[in-house]
Amino acid sequence: GDIYEPEVDVVSLRRRVGMVFQKPNPFPKSIFENVAYGLRVRGIRKGVRQRVRDALQAVGLPPDQFARRPSYALSGGEAQRVALASRFVLQPRVLILDEPTASVDHKSAQRLREAVLAARGAYGTTLVICSHDLSWLAGVADEIREVADGRLFPFSRGNLLRGTWQLGPDGFWALPLKDGQAIYAPSAADAGQAAILDPADVVLGLSRPQDISARNVLLGTLQQLALEEDPERLTASVRVADHLLRALVTPRSAAELGLVPGRPVYLIFKCTALRWH
Repeated sequence: GDIYEPEVDVVSLRRRVGMVFQKPNPFPKSIFENVAYGLRVRGIRKGVRQRVRDALQAVGLPPDQFARRPSYALSGGEAQRVALASRFVLQPRVLILDEPTASVDHKSAQRLREAVLAARGAYGTTLVICSHDLSWLAGVADEIREVADGRLFPFSRGNLLRGTWQLGPDGFWALPLKDGQAIYAPSAADAGQAAILDPADVVLGLSRPQDISARNVLLGTLQQLALEEDPERLTASVRVADHLLRALVTPRSAAELGLVPGRPVYLIFKCTALRWH
């Protein structure tokens, strides 16, 4: 028989989703009016004052200090938090954040993290965040996935290796790097394909290893150590020529190796660890 499919009210669904853009553009009005705007256009009149106060409090902006302040008097971090409050006041089921820390300093980024977590706890909102700030994201997200060329990676924080691959006489494909080094892969591909490498398959060392089977041994410079979702793992970002490659290490290993930004390190991985994207 026929399957009944209830009609979907697209407008109602859209109103349950909020979005905060990378650069908020508040109205030239008071903070209270900015946060209350969404309620007013929805025809909500009852309890507006209290809902605005609760939303400001949730993002760490005391209402008595900020409600009547003009929007032009806000710092970049405060403007981001006002934008958050203007969405949270509507109690959305889903909130999309586009690069929330791109235009703020470190202290403001920390306050944004606290505000997002507090507001999520208060309203039960699901957060969908697009960000290149992996350290900040790791402290907020329950799950992190990476997108490249419009496709999800099969694992989080993968290395994407683009360039022109060359098939050598030994049957291995090589990706030449600008510093004279090369990355090797064994399986067939076309010259323009991209390869992906799981950071968990990469080992770091301080000296070139001897008598190992791994074909790829690359010298690079450590750029950053970032927290993973798992507190027992760190992501080490290493610059190798024109590529930024990532490896996973434990805090203990990082301490034993003395890993600090600027230190030369070797990345070691088997060519069979590469997959074609």
